[in-house]
Amino acid sequence: MIVALWALGWSCLQAQQPVQPLEVDIRSFTSPGYLMAAPLQQDTLLLVDDYGRPLFQTRVGLHANGQAYGSRYITHFAGAGRERFFVRRDPFLRAIDTFRIQGAGDVDFHEGKVWTDTSFILLGSDFVKLDLSSVVPGGQKDVTVVVGVIQEQTFDGRVVFEWRSLDHIPVTDATEDVDLTQSYVDYIHINSLWREPDGNLLVSCRHTDEILKLERSTGKVLWRFGGGASRHREFTILDDTTHGFVGFSHQHTVCRTSRGTILMLDNGNLKPEPIRTRVVEYELDEVARTARAIWQYELETDQYIRSMGSVQELENGHLMVGFGNDPGRTIAQEIDRERGVVASYQTNDGRSNNAYRALKTTIGMVGIVDTITGTGVVEFADRDSTTGVSLVIDSATVNVVVATERHNFLPPSPTFSARPPEHLFSMRLVLRYLGGDTSWRILSGRSHVDTSVVQFGVRYDDVVWFGRDTVGRGLFRPLKVAYNAGSGRFEFDHILRGEIVAGVDVLPSPVPLSPLPDETVAASLCEFRLRLPIGIRECEVVILNDGGTDPVLSRHIVADTTGVVVWYCDSLLPDTKYQWSASAIGSVSASRPSTPQRFSTSSRSTESPVTEAGGSTMNLPTGQTKVRWTTSDGVKSVIQWISPKPRGGVGVDFAQATTDTLDEGVVETSFDVPSPGAAVYWRVCALANDRCLLWSDTLGLCTAPAPEQAMIPISPAIGERNVSTSRAKLRYTVSGTNNQYEVLLSRGLADPAPRRKIADSVGFVTFDSLLPSTRYFWRVIEKTTYADTGALGMFTTGSETSTVESSTSRELSVLCHGRQVQIEAPFPIVELRYVDVLGRITAIVQQDQRLENGRATCLLPERTAPMIGLLIIDDQGRCTYRWLNCNI
Repeated sequence: MIVALWALGWSCLQAQQPVQPLEVDIRSFTSPGYLMAAPLQQDTLLLVDDYGRPLFQTRVGLHANGQAYGSRYITHFAGAGRERFFVRRDPFLRAIDTFRIQGAGDVDFHEGKVWTDTSFILLGSDFVKLDLSSVVPGGQKDVTVVVGVIQEQTFDGRVVFEWRSLDHIPVTDATEDVDLTQSYVDYIHINSLWREPDGNLLVSCRHTDEILKLERSTGKVLWRFGGGASRHREFTILDDTTHGFVGFSHQHTVCRTSRGTILMLDNGNLKPEPIRTRVVEYELDEVARTARAIWQYELETDQYIRSMGSVQELENGHLMVGFGNDPGRTIAQEIDRERGVVASYQTNDGRSNNAYRALKTTIGMVGIVDTITGTGVVEFADRDSTTGVSLVIDSATVNVVVATERHNFLPPSPTFSARPPEHLFSMRLVLRYLGGDTSWRILSGRSHVDTSVVQFGVRYDDVVWFGRDTVGRGLFRPLKVAYNAGSGRFEFDHILRGEIVAGVDVLPSPVPLSPLPDETVAASLCEFRLRLPIGIRECEVVILNDGGTDPVLSRHIVADTTGVVVWYCDSLLPDTKYQWSASAIGSVSASRPSTPQRFSTSSRSTESPVTEAGGSTMNLPTGQTKVRWTTSDGVKSVIQWISPKPRGGVGVDFAQATTDTLDEGVVETSFDVPSPGAAVYWRVCALANDRCLLWSDTLGLCTAPAPEQAMIPISPAIGERNVSTSRAKLRYTVSGTNNQYEVLLSRGLADPAPRRKIADSVGFVTFDSLLPSTRYFWRVIEKTTYADTGALGMFTTGSETSTVESSTSRELSVLCHGRQVQIEAPFPIVELRYVDVLGRITAIVQQDQRLENGRATCLLPERTAPMIGLLIIDDQGRCTYRWLNCNI
């Protein structure tokens, strides 16, 4: 199996593009779940709840066709550069693996999903040359025919089933709107696959207006069910004639329903005007070969969906209909079997969504639908999951359908009829009753919530509950509840309904872990460590002079998933007494501060190491690279180095670094830079009593790019200082395959507002109004796909009064006389290299160059392209870059 997780990236390339909420109109009883309609934005995979809020946003680049496999996996089509594949993700949208067509054929985005607990199925397109001159009147001899390929692969990449359309369905079976006289013919256009209960396949073929049933063991076509324009109709369609047209046309998402019928979205392309897209359901007699239309629904908007679109049967029997490329605002509607719209999802900016499919999934939440048929206990659980809710029914005069949901998100901006708690847990329960108040009032009894499912990490006697009768409407009122320690349940004296949340009136304070009381710590780098209450992710740390009242420093910090906060401070004074405390920040208000902890700082006796780049930091060869530093004799050192991820942030995160402890007195080490065009960053710390006192400044380097490798920094050199604040010129390699770039500039990963500029294929961009004496990181992305990103560059601006500019703009003279170049510079020149239009960097050989102090001449190779770049490297390893038009 070919794995392409490198192309997806494990972290956001940049600050997440804002995704607009949807407008959601819930009209009555809906099936549990979140809407998944990719792409809501070109580069963002997400789920949308009933409030229209985007949840679990994950930046994935070019993508489409998101689907779920129960509550275990999400899959979607994706692209990175020229790569096309399907991705399998876990319930948190973290990438697990990728799948492609094995052998001949490319991935087709129309279908790819988890098929069984151990296998994946996907579509492909193979492009074969056929002579149709004797087959089709007017046909050509050399025609590219798109052949549909179906493959089932195990998770480890073994192909266990393959089917190719041309082996079973001839080209001449395409419908009349497919022009077989062209040089390129997409004759079958498979757009959905469905797994039958017996393991066989239902295959929807848009360009033959057919549904095929394939035998899984042999690939044999068991039957072909065609619409009115199909050239091969094995079934007689009954009770389904529209304006003289029988059956369906150019359908999407064919599936088998829970009652054994065939359901599809009938786009209706070849029907006579006026065309109306509909959902249609057929009852098939596979022996008599008849198909009877037993139910249909024409879209509420009276729209004709020319392409895309979907239909999905939901757990409660409702249908989710995706509107495909409908030019209106509507993305999807949930409809019931009485053809009533129970929920509608729309964009809020007036633009269409163009999602290939719009489906509902319970990934990220738990939703259970059950029917109360009499007295007793009803536990809302299935074989895989539970909401933790049970109803104890004392009386019920009729059957009542109930949907229960457990979400990991609070409702937006909840309001309360009484004083709100300090903190609400990130959880809400929802109970809906088919028939609304009419059904709910029939029931009498009690409700339980199991603490083994709904865990809060506090004393359960301290938990308070609130509810409102309708989701999204009204004030939350306190609910009467008791905690039963024996059964481990919260017990309510009534039947719950609507929306329910839980919290605590008094939020526990954080627990300080270090510095210990009255401990003496290093002033140069003091480590603060504390544990937050379970379920709390944010806190406020305050440091005071001992006995003082005004904060010396306060910091808002977000904890990791363990609930432990670690924060380093390097701005304390030596030989000073301090005290510190922290408050937990809840969803509503903050806790009381923790008990103040006193500590002292020692005198600063050990300086941080001084790092040395060891010459040039740019265009280094791959392989072993040495770095040096200086420190006191007999002191151990810790070194960290990190290669920023190809799709990482615009900054360096040493939390992901490789760390080594080196012996006493070591002042030089080496590490591997295995790939061309890669940036590596490093820093060193001296140890005292096995504790790191102060990290050195961060340095970096970059290996030379490979041929045609684009988006690699050229200048300023990594680590260059005194770059102009008013005219910082950034240059990078470019490629003939990319034509538009975006340059991202940031003060680090925590920068709240990274700057971005559009650049073109020339390979440079200028930034103005930079902060003085500030370190900046920058990288380049290919703007149209965001597929691949360049190596990470770093520079530091000069002081506010500094007039020194980046080496990209040093005053020098560069003149061309044909292939001969003359250079005069205000600095010593030690090396010359040239860069072609594809970004390839080549050293100018010694016999073709002459170097003097500040002067150089060289002979460029014979080239056809007029534009080249010249790298001029001084004795400090700094690079000056100039574009030349030498007309050679």
